[in-house]
Amino acid sequence: MSKWNKVSMTGKKSRLFLTVFASSLVISVVCAFVCFPGMSVLRERNGTVFTDRNGELLRVFLNSSEQYCFPPDESLVIPEKLKKAVLTFEDRRFYYHPGFDPFALVRALFLNISEMRVVSGASTITMQVARIIEGKERTVLQKIKEILMAVKFEMFHSKEEILATYLRYAPYGGNLMGYEAASWKYFRKKPEVLSWAETATLAVLPNSPSSMYPGKNKGPLKAKRDRLLGKLKEEGIITQSSFELAVMEPIPGKIYPFNQYAHHLTRKLFTKNRGRRIDTSIDIEVQKITESLVSRHQKMLSKLDIFNAAAIVVDTESGEIVAWVGSGNFYDDKHGGQVDGITAERSSGSILKPFLYAMAIDEGVLVPETKIKDIPSYFGSFKPMNADHSYRGVVSAKEALILSLNVPAVRIL
Repeated sequence: MSKWNKVSMTGKKSRLFLTVFASSLVISVVCAFVCFPGMSVLRERNGTVFTDRNGELLRVFLNSSEQYCFPPDESLVIPEKLKKAVLTFEDRRFYYHPGFDPFALVRALFLNISEMRVVSGASTITMQVARIIEGKERTVLQKIKEILMAVKFEMFHSKEEILATYLRYAPYGGNLMGYEAASWKYFRKKPEVLSWAETATLAVLPNSPSSMYPGKNKGPLKAKRDRLLGKLKEEGIITQSSFELAVMEPIPGKIYPFNQYAHHLTRKLFTKNRGRRIDTSIDIEVQKITESLVSRHQKMLSKLDIFNAAAIVVDTESGEIVAWVGSGNFYDDKHGGQVDGITAERSSGSILKPFLYAMAIDEGVLVPETKIKDIPSYFGSFKPMNADHSYRGVVSAKEALILSLNVPAVRIL
């Protein structure tokens, strides 16, 4: 075979190899795009949130992974403060890159090689959304996977959708996911009313949520927050005076509990509304007052061996329920505190007893002090029994009604 034929054959083999390699690469990328999950899978991590008529929190339920994660509310606008702080801290070129930042990747590569350890991952906001979905394993293969997923997200979603998804599902320490849960838990405020110092704290938390958060390592957290505030000042996002006031604000020293009101109502609605945000007609201020009144009244009634009470408050004009209290103490297992006294089934006989006694009084048959026999009695083949299967001999009409005794009621009838 001549020299030229050998060169020709070698060229054909090279072109064939390149064609196969390129085709395999394209097929691999396409398969990866098809197989990789979309951002919508994060909806499975939503917890359940109940609010009152004014948007105040009534109760928050954990998701299936025992995490607090508020479901998205499209009517809520993510605060511009938070967007600016997060992009300044995490991804300055967010609106210009295709999902990954080539400049940041090259810089991180040289930095990690020079330090002989992983110092920077060069992850963009979009890549961090991929990491939230896939987990936190830090390997080269995982990084490549995050880049491919990020490109996919950028192709099918707007920048605003990606940023909103990151803020809604980013880890904020402990079992908190998303900026809303963190805002309520750390500052007891709606996100839109946070100060610059509080906003900057939320912006830096997802960077190392397990090592520092309010209540844990406050010193390093404050230092990181203040560095971000300095950057915001340098870029003209906040003024010098705003910066000086912000760095003076302390990091919260404790984590606040979520509101826990209208236990019976929210539990009743929870089963069919998992992973959703439910706006109720409850007025939280009326609910608080009603719960307090029912609890106090129930303690007074306990002296008469009445250990529970319930109340429902309705707006007479609109017919809307503004308070729902199913028991005097939801956590009183001894006296059925978790039984909803508002919806619990009742004996029709017991419901009618007050009307029977009232009719008897109206007709002059008895007065509250009238004595009535509470003894084994027979009316043909019918033998009435009290609920506790005991008898008290002779009782007053008032006592018989309070104790809801059956035998005296049948005698009166």
